[in-house]
Amino acid sequence: MEYLLLIIGFVLLIKGADFFVDGSSSLARFLKIPSVIIGLTIVAMGTSAPEASVSINAALAGNNDIAVSNVIGSNIFNGLVVVGICAFISAFKTNKDILKRDIESILPYCGNMDDIERHLVSLGYQFPRNRDYKHISIIAPGRKRAIRLDSLGYTNDVLCKRIYENRSRERFYVLRNSNPPFRPKAYPLLILEKKLNYEITHSKDTAVVLVDVLFYILLQLLNLTRDEQELQRRNQPLSPSIRQSLTIENKLLSEYAFLKSNDLHSTEDILNFMDSRTAEIASLEAERQKIRNSNRRPKSNEERQAKNTAARELSKKLKSLRKELKLAESALERYPQVWELLKTERDAEMKSRNRKLERGR
Repeated sequence: MEYLLLIIGFVLLIKGADFFVDGSSSLARFLKIPSVIIGLTIVAMGTSAPEASVSINAALAGNNDIAVSNVIGSNIFNGLVVVGICAFISAFKTNKDILKRDIESILPYCGNMDDIERHLVSLGYQFPRNRDYKHISIIAPGRKRAIRLDSLGYTNDVLCKRIYENRSRERFYVLRNSNPPFRPKAYPLLILEKKLNYEITHSKDTAVVLVDVLFYILLQLLNLTRDEQELQRRNQPLSPSIRQSLTIENKLLSEYAFLKSNDLHSTEDILNFMDSRTAEIASLEAERQKIRNSNRRPKSNEERQAKNTAARELSKKLKSLRKELKLAESALERYPQVWELLKTERDAEMKSRNRKLERGR
């Protein structure tokens, strides 16, 4: 019976937390209060209520150790585990996260549904199903599946309500006119290609494609994406997929630094490097095992210590070599993704530039 009550209580606690968070978010929107204020007050008190109840009951029953340890343990758990899990999850942005961020960035400047569509098209999105359909769908270049806006919470009613709220604000039309749909004044990838005298689509032969140059170009585009001044100059990448790549920027930096420090340019160079490191690792492992085998019956303690020291030195070398091999494998695996990202961005910039040239005729 006790186990059944424990399971029922656990299920009710989880569902109650869902209802509590949803209700708090709705209250914050209704009262137009920042969510952080609700989180620091109502949500904080509500989530602490079970802990307070347990501690009070334990104190009344004379179990002071449980009362104190419950408070300390729950704070340690919240500070380390809960915050850690939230940070881990938030580090990975999906296509839906990027799309939602882009929609929120343009909605304040939209006075009708046409404005929304123009703004999103200018950011590189396409509409397989526009507002003429019941469910509006949107897709980013290079992606296979479209995303329904109502799956992100943007139903037609929600969008119309946001538009009505915009038009009700003072000086909305001044704000709208000062923030037109994004039209690039420069094409950063094409500029980089010209500067480097290198075209990413010059060949499909992986043996001659400069992998390190592709990594360098993508990192430069990510720097522009993060720079607010470049946004004001309208000198940013057009592809939403480039913006999503900010989540893996640290990995890209590590892999590019590895390629540059080892003078690796093509996939052939990387494969040769991997073969060399694999052979070197196998040789060192065999040597270390030989030392360990000979150390089973040492003639003296000095000999044992000397061989242990030699084995540890080999282990350090092996650790470094394995790290390099792992970086080489990671760079080789990521290279096709980088090439596809840059190709999508190049196609978008070429298309935008051609439209601009046609309008100028």
